[in-house]
Amino acid sequence: MYIHVFKDNVLVSENGANSNPITMGPLNASNDEISAAQALVLKTDPSYISYGSTQVSFEGTTAGKWSVSETIGGVYAPTLTITTAIDSTTGKTIFVKSLATSDESPANDVSVSLKVTSTIAAV
Repeated sequence: MYIHVFKDNVLVSENGANSNPITMGPLNASNDEISAAQALVLKTDPSYISYGSTQVSFEGTTAGKWSVSETIGGVYAPTLTITTAIDSTTGKTIFVKSLATSDESPANDVSVSLKVTSTIAAV
């Protein structure tokens, strides 16, 4: 693993571990509530940098209810392509939101994973 996701300077769970997941809500599904944006920071391991584009997306049962943007007030979409380099020092901040819809029952949904795809090169 050469690129990681941090929330509030804490590493987010990887490889299906649930010790530090990204959490949203609770959200009111009867109002089709959208969560507030949460800032996440992508960083590489020291001495590495992303090369080319980095894609951020979601996978899982309710992945369609998640969105990502490069800026807090920007356009949120199911995927984001980052064309600037990501390193271990400053990283790259992204923002994610989730949606609860009136067709779902209250639940703690842990079916979605954040997927980050990038080519990483040694500095």
